[in-house]
Amino acid sequence: MRAAFDDNSFLRDRMSYELWNRIAGPQRIRIQTFSVAVYLNGMYHGLFTVTDHIDEYVMAENGLSPGGDIFKSVGPDANFYPHPRLSDVYEKTNGAPAEGQPGAFDPLVELTNFVNQADDQTFRSQIGNRIQLSDYRAWLITSIATQADDTMGKNAYHYFDPTGGPWRVVPWDWNNSWGQNWMTEREAPVEDPGAQVGQNHLFQRLWTDDVLGPETRAQFRAAITEQAGAEEMLAAFDRLVRDVASGAHRDERLWRGSYVSFDFWAKRTDFTDFDGEAAYVRKWIMDRWAYLAGKLDTAH
Repeated sequence: MRAAFDDNSFLRDRMSYELWNRIAGPQRIRIQTFSVAVYLNGMYHGLFTVTDHIDEYVMAENGLSPGGDIFKSVGPDANFYPHPRLSDVYEKTNGAPAEGQPGAFDPLVELTNFVNQADDQTFRSQIGNRIQLSDYRAWLITSIATQADDTMGKNAYHYFDPTGGPWRVVPWDWNNSWGQNWMTEREAPVEDPGAQVGQNHLFQRLWTDDVLGPETRAQFRAAITEQAGAEEMLAAFDRLVRDVASGAHRDERLWRGSYVSFDFWAKRTDFTDFDGEAAYVRKWIMDRWAYLAGKLDTAH
C-alpha cells in the first residue's frame, strides 16, 4: 500500500500500471491496483493506493516459478551500465543463494556484462533468448512515455529462473511521472525519447541497434496509437478520476497544509488542488502523446 503524499492526483501509480498492463503483451506480469480509504483506530487517515507487491507470489500467479531469483533495483546506477558492485544498487529479494551468500548476484552480473560487452551482432542474436523482449520494451515504453526518469535507471524488479526461461521485468515507483519529478516540480511533456534512452544502457542498445531499434520504435508506436492510444488513456484517466474524487477531496481537507509546507517542495509557487492536478495531468497526457507521435514518426 502506497501513500500519495507526493502525488496530489492520487493516480500516477494507477495510470502507470494501466499503461503497463495494456502494452506488455499477453505474457506480461500483470499488476493490479486500486484505491482505498484508510482508518486508524476509527479515525480517517487518508486515501492510499494498493498495488500488488512484486514478489514470488505475483510471479507464481503469472505462471512463473516462486523459487526464481528476484532482484530489486534501488540505486540510480542500476541501469545496465558497468558497476563494480551490483549488490550496492540492487537488493535480492527472492531466490537462492540469498543476498549475502556467495554467487547470489551471479545471474545479474552475467546479464549486465553481456549488455556491456557483447558486440552488436552477438547482442542482436542473443538478447531475445536472454530476456523477454516484450517485457523490457514495455518497461522502456512505459518509463519514457510517462517521463518517469527515476524508473528508467532503476525502480524495477528483475526476475530470473535458474532452471530456464528468459529474464522478466516489472517496473515500480511512479511518483516521478506524468508531468512531475520526484520532488513534485512540474515537467513539460517534451523529453526526447532518443535522449531518454541514454539513462539505461539496455534501453540504449534496444533503441539504437540496426535491427532491434526499428522493432523497438515500432512497438512504441503501436503502444501509443493502438494498445494505449491517447483516447484510451484519457478515458482510463477520467474513469480513475471519478473513482477517487470523493476520497481525494477528503484527503486534501486533512493533509493539504502538510502537503504544501513539506520541506522538499515548500518553495513551489504552482501548487494545485486535486481538481487542478487532475486537469493538469489530463492535458499533459494529451500533449505528451501528441509529442511522442511526432517524434516516433521521424525516429530512425
